[in-house]
Amino acid sequence: MAESNIFKKNVVFRAISGKQIELEAVYEDSLPSGSSIGTVIAVHGSPGSHKDFKYVREKLNEMKIRFIGVNFPGFCNTPGYPGQDFGNEERHAFSNALIEELNIPGKIIIMGHSRGNENALMTAVEKNVHGLVMINPIGFRRHKGISPKFSLEGLEWAYDCLPSFIGNAMIYKVYQMIGFKVKSAEECINALRTMNRCYLDKQLEHVEKLNKSNTKVMFLFAGKDHLMEQEIMFEALDKYYGLKHFEFDKKIPQEEMKPILEEISSGAKGVSVFVKNDNHFQNKSQAELVANVTQRMLNDSLPSGSNVGTLVGFHGAFGSHNDFMHILQCMDRRIRFIGINYPGFGFTAAYPGQSFCNTERQNFTNSLLDSLQINGKIVYIGHSRGCENALMTSVERKETCQGLVIINPVGLRPSKTIILLKYLKMFYGILPKSLAEYFIFHAYTIYGFKHLPNGRAAINSIETVLSTALNKKLPYIEKFNETNHKLFLIHSGNDFVIEPEIIEELLDKYKGLEHFRFENDIDEFSENAILKALRNSKRASVYVQNDDHFQNKTRCDLIAKAIQTIFY
Repeated sequence: MAESNIFKKNVVFRAISGKQIELEAVYEDSLPSGSSIGTVIAVHGSPGSHKDFKYVREKLNEMKIRFIGVNFPGFCNTPGYPGQDFGNEERHAFSNALIEELNIPGKIIIMGHSRGNENALMTAVEKNVHGLVMINPIGFRRHKGISPKFSLEGLEWAYDCLPSFIGNAMIYKVYQMIGFKVKSAEECINALRTMNRCYLDKQLEHVEKLNKSNTKVMFLFAGKDHLMEQEIMFEALDKYYGLKHFEFDKKIPQEEMKPILEEISSGAKGVSVFVKNDNHFQNKSQAELVANVTQRMLNDSLPSGSNVGTLVGFHGAFGSHNDFMHILQCMDRRIRFIGINYPGFGFTAAYPGQSFCNTERQNFTNSLLDSLQINGKIVYIGHSRGCENALMTSVERKETCQGLVIINPVGLRPSKTIILLKYLKMFYGILPKSLAEYFIFHAYTIYGFKHLPNGRAAINSIETVLSTALNKKLPYIEKFNETNHKLFLIHSGNDFVIEPEIIEELLDKYKGLEHFRFENDIDEFSENAILKALRNSKRASVYVQNDDHFQNKTRCDLIAKAIQTIFY
């Protein structure tokens, strides 16, 4: 990989000692501008680096999937630091700090190799990501690579006691004899310290949480792993629930890969794959399988359909399918998701003479949905400006509609934002095109819209907001009221885009809503009451005084449960 894909970023995290650490993290990023498909975050072994995943990354590049390779401190890329602890907690604090700094949108797969799998597991559980790919993972008791315990701990003790030039020569020679490609004695001793601090059976609490989550899983291991006994791996595999098991001799033919991929697409939890005559470096030997499974995890959630149903998302302005990424991470993976991307917002291309009114947006929506030929029950979900199109589509396609979910909707009269944008349009209308786009782009960024691709998309969003139907959507609300469709509507008091009183006026037009109001926290009892109302009366609205305009993120768990209630 060209050096241009290696980046540095300052990160700050807290060490186990309590000391605040600030250092320059070095990482690989194949698509820094992001991927509409998804992102793989890879966690290397010990020793190791982002290069552990070279062969997988090459396949992911062809698939247009973003790859981010984390480099832990002290392994020849990211520098180490005084007093460094090599246990999982401090490693996890570092990787979390880097991931937070990168602010990665969309679906995320965490991938680990060897020792890195312990940290990959921890991250996958904590962040409730879309998928976890474990390559040659570590079991729950000591394997031959770290046995006997006293020998490894004795080696670390001897290194610390010896003069540095002798200790460095000794540890470097040991790692070369084992067969690791190492660059320095520092890398070797740091690898040893990291292996001496494996969690082993302490991983079980994370596995139990993983089993209860919606995260998809791939567990890949080998019979001729010179570091891991296969019986230890089979013992570990028993603790992972819901994985369909596949076994192969060595080479996995293309036609035999198909059932593995179909299992991933079926909505099942995941797969385990055992290759009898393979070794510890399946990150190389099974790169094609790993990449294909990753792609299948990230693709349109269930391209072959779902026996539960399909959720169709309508983004705001500005917005994209990523408006719903936090909800998807909380939602039952058996539900298919289709995220519509309207033309001119960075994904679907704009076209000459484009109008941003609902009529043209609906023509685009219906053309896309007709081509997809979605079978079964459908729930439409909208955020902000997208709520109007979600409503219209639920009425126009009422035969297959199961329900409607509306998040931070647009009202029946102009909000403060619409009034502001009218004046803003008058201003940028007199500017040269390039200057107008530059000005509007930065204005939107300051306003909190972080993922705008360019100024043209910002102007397109203004045109879209100014073309809202407002009270012209009343006929659609009346038609919706005539149906038996379920409705879940959530809005907030600190919405900087839309005044609460405007939404209260909107609520009055929907029939059969049971209202719930909160200042901030929604406890479990209240949440159950909301879902019960949705089951019994079919329609519920939730108001949270201290929430903002992005309840698609802050209330993602509740929204996901509401969607599941509508489907079930």
